[in-house]
Formats: sequence, C-alpha cells, structure tokens
Amino acid sequence: MDELNNHLDFRAGRTWLRLEYRALAAALQASDVQTVAGHARNALLFRAMRRSLYPGSDSLETSLEIQEGLPEYTGQHLAMQLTGEGRSRVARYVLDYEKTTPSFVRAFAYGTGPALGVLLDGITPTWRDDIRTTRDLSALLARALKYQSPKNLQATAQRTAAQYGWTDIDREEVARDSTRAPLLRDYRARLADGPTLVLRQSKDSLSWGYDPTTMLAFDLRTTIYPWGTFSAPWGKLEVEKNGVLVANDFSIIRVALRAPPGTQDRLEGDGWTLTLNPGWTVRADSTKAGSFVVTRGK
Repeated sequence: MDELNNHLDFRAGRTWLRLEYRALAAALQASDVQTVAGHARNALLFRAMRRSLYPGSDSLETSLEIQEGLPEYTGQHLAMQLTGEGRSRVARYVLDYEKTTPSFVRAFAYGTGPALGVLLDGITPTWRDDIRTTRDLSALLARALKYQSPKNLQATAQRTAAQYGWTDIDREEVARDSTRAPLLRDYRARLADGPTLVLRQSKDSLSWGYDPTTMLAFDLRTTIYPWGTFSAPWGKLEVEKNGVLVANDFSIIRVALRAPPGTQDRLEGDGWTLTLNPGWTVRADSTKAGSFVVTRGK
C-alpha cells in the first residue's frame, strides 16, 4: 500500500476510534451490568475493526495506553474520589475528548485509558494486579467479558456502528479530510519529495517535547509533528513551525531543506534550528539527491 492510500485509510481509523469512544462512554453511563457489558463489548468490536485495518498497530496502541492512558486513568480516578462523582464524570470526559481533540495520532490513549480503567474497576477489580503481567488494558477487559471478535468482523462492526452515530461521524471525517488535504500536500512536497536533512537515533537515546493533539498521521510508518524539540547524542533540534517528519519508532527525524546546510555547528532551516554536539557533522545523503544526513565524525 503506498503512502497516499495509507493516508486515505486513516479516515476510517479515526471513525472507528470515535465509535469506540462513544461505546466506552455508553458503558460508563449504563447502570445495569448487562448493558454495561454490551456497550463494552461493542467498544472492543470497534477496536478490533480498527486494528484489522492497520496490521501492527496493536503493539503501539498497547504501549501508549500503558504510558499515557494509565496515568490519565489515575487522575480521573482521583478526581472521582475527591468530587464524589461517579463513572458518569469519566463518560462526559470521554465524549468531550472524542468531539474536541484535534488529533488522536499519539493522544488517543488519554481518552481510552481512563474509560478502560474505570470499567475494569467495576467488572474485575483485581485488574491492577493483573496489569503487571498482562500489559494490555483492552486484553484484560476482553478476558473479563469473555469477548472474542466475530468471524464476520466487518459486517458485524458496520451493523453495530449505526447505534453510535456512524453516519454523523463519517460525514464529519470526510469534511475534515477535505480541509486538511492541502496541508498534507504541502508537508509531502517539503518533507518527503523535496530535499531534507535526516537525523538517526534510537528511541532510548532521544528525548522530546511536543503536543500530541497537534500531530498528523502521514503514512503507516511516520507522523508529522507541526512543532517540537528533540535531543539526542547528535545535539538538539528545535522546530517552531512548518513541521518535522518522525518515524513512529523515533529512529528517523526529517526536516525540510531550503539550501545545502553547510558544516557549522548551528544549522537553520525553514522554521527549525539544529545545534550539533561536538563530533557530529553533516554529509550528503547518497540515497537522495540534494539531501543530507547528520553523522558522527569529520
């Protein structure tokens, strides 16, 4: 599948995620056990449908729900205790998050984490012990509900989606894609097709700062960060505007070049500044004309 098709498919991914949020909120709002379980199973159904479209996405999502979803659950759980409000508080939060969050690319877990955690509190209270060995919130919920994805996953998911407002969500996502298309074409021209400067590192060697709700999915392997700061053994990259293309495993960072970058320790581009640490330099990229890579050594 080429990058353009990958981008177009992200609309379906957002649609199924928004349906999952709504099913989770409905489960939190329900009062009887059977209704709670029904909506929770539908949330798992929509999750299974979404993940079937993006092979390998489950590992990244699971990791983000542990790293970001669990802390958000802890905050929401504490707020429930302090205010005396019940699960409806979290339901309202999830519905608001679904409607107002600009991007779910690396921010989806802030909405799913609290919902899954609070549901698990009611369905299987020992889950906080189990999470130490089963590092997957949705797997724990599926186990507690004895849920298994149906063989006719797509047909079942599409039929179930109607009760959660699929038509309205799909219409909103079509409009969103139309509005964002020119922006993504500009990013593609500068960060994929045009000359670029590439930095390589391991995830463990990289530290960063960014707003996860502003990011754009570019293809199945990379994400556009409109702005952010990144530090690694090579130095520090500060992006104030015009975006940076980052591999989902953080192994590659790519910024657009207006002109050959030179050999100085401080490099500037269109909206970004790179300060190199001693022992690092810039060399021509043999795989792409007009592009450069940051490497160690003279």
